[in-house]
Amino acid sequence: MRDEAQFKEINLGDAHIGGQLDLTSSTVTDTLNMNGISIGQGLFMRDKAQFKEINLVVAHIGAVLDLSSSTVAGMLNMNGINIVQGLYMRDKAQFREVNLGDAHIGGSLDLSSSTVTGKLNMNQLHVDQAVFMNDKANFTKIDLVVAHIGGSLDLSSSTVTGLLNMNGISVDRVLIMRDKAQFEEIDLRGARTEQLDLNSSTVTGMLNMNQIHVNQAVLMGNQANFAGINLAIARIGGQFDLKGSTVTGKLEGDYVDVEQTMYLGNGATFKDEIDLRSAKLGQDLDLSNGTFYKNVDLAGTQIGGVLGLKSTQWPGGATLNLTGAAAGGIDLSHSWPNRIFLNEFTYRNLSNISENISQQAESWFGKQPYAPQPYEQLAGVLQANGLLDDATDIRYAGKKREQQAASGLSRLWALLLHYSIGFGYHLEFAFYWAAGFVLLGWAVLYATGQRTKHGTTLGLAYSFDMLLPLVQLDKKHDDIDLDPWPQRYFYAHKIIGVILASFIAAGITGLTK
Repeated sequence: MRDEAQFKEINLGDAHIGGQLDLTSSTVTDTLNMNGISIGQGLFMRDKAQFKEINLVVAHIGAVLDLSSSTVAGMLNMNGINIVQGLYMRDKAQFREVNLGDAHIGGSLDLSSSTVTGKLNMNQLHVDQAVFMNDKANFTKIDLVVAHIGGSLDLSSSTVTGLLNMNGISVDRVLIMRDKAQFEEIDLRGARTEQLDLNSSTVTGMLNMNQIHVNQAVLMGNQANFAGINLAIARIGGQFDLKGSTVTGKLEGDYVDVEQTMYLGNGATFKDEIDLRSAKLGQDLDLSNGTFYKNVDLAGTQIGGVLGLKSTQWPGGATLNLTGAAAGGIDLSHSWPNRIFLNEFTYRNLSNISENISQQAESWFGKQPYAPQPYEQLAGVLQANGLLDDATDIRYAGKKREQQAASGLSRLWALLLHYSIGFGYHLEFAFYWAAGFVLLGWAVLYATGQRTKHGTTLGLAYSFDMLLPLVQLDKKHDDIDLDPWPQRYFYAHKIIGVILASFIAAGITGLTK
């Protein structure tokens, strides 16, 4: 029935054809009814064939079904069709609406460079091999809910102006949507695939990958553009790559699990918030050379490797929240935003430490409200790496910051500990004070004429004995009765000595640290 044959209407419902049915280059101006047809070999409706409406519901095709370069002005209904080999609808074929729901295709499905102006329904479609919807194909709305593709699904350089619904889809190999493909909205919730490639594509609406499972990498870089991304509770067996892309909406990735590195830098730009709370990353989180306009929330995130921040840009008062997070390593010399939250953030290693680590740390910790744990964490890492003096400096700096944050009696007590024994980290301060009071006592004896008035020469030894009663240089000093005014001074002298001795003891035992 081929070669420019003309028909108004054809009814082949429930027909059985042992060989081929060939409608190549033909025209059917009304309904072509092949509901329930069984064809032992191929069905050919290609090469500029023209149809108004085709019914192939629950048909069986023993080989290929070829609609390449054809046009179907109305519904192409292939609901429940069974095609033993491939279904070809390529080469600029034109369709208004296609129904492939519950269909089974034993080979591949090829819609390359075709156009479907209405809905393309492939709900619960099963294709044993690959699906090609690439090469500048154009679609309005695609339903691939819980479909199964035995090979790859390729939408490279295609355009979908409405919803691309792949909720629950299973693609055994690669799901490819790259090479400047254009999408309005993509639903990949609960989808499963070996690899996902969205390099250089554009999604103007939401890209929803909530609970997606990808065995290998997710590639979304190379100047791709996304309005918003939902990665919550997703699992990715390889790397997650957004290098060089732009995300204008929120990146929501709480509880995402990425077994390798997550790349959010290398020219990437994020105009809205990033939520990676409680995420789990097997290797690095790389923000290097990225630009972040709003908050990056990494609270509770587990980073197996390094948190990379080299040359990162934070315009617009962006913040970085690392509360309760953990990382294998951080780089203090790289770019941090002006506001950070580091309380309960833990890490094992440091890189690019400056010679003056204390000043470097003060600049770092000064970007957040005071909390003791960040100072102790950094000091512990430095100590574990043999930098004992630097660790002491960090702990001392933390105590100074605590003093500045205190008020009332707590602030007064902190001031006493600071200037007396350096919070226990600089006990030499107490010895400086002791030496000063010994000299002051000697000066009092000299000024009041007490040095030689009592039958013996009183000097530094007497002042030392009075300051530190636990140490006695001369027992006769206890029997000397000074004049009232110097006697009252040495009462205070003794009290100060007891206080200094108490502070020294507290510092040695670690009570003030």
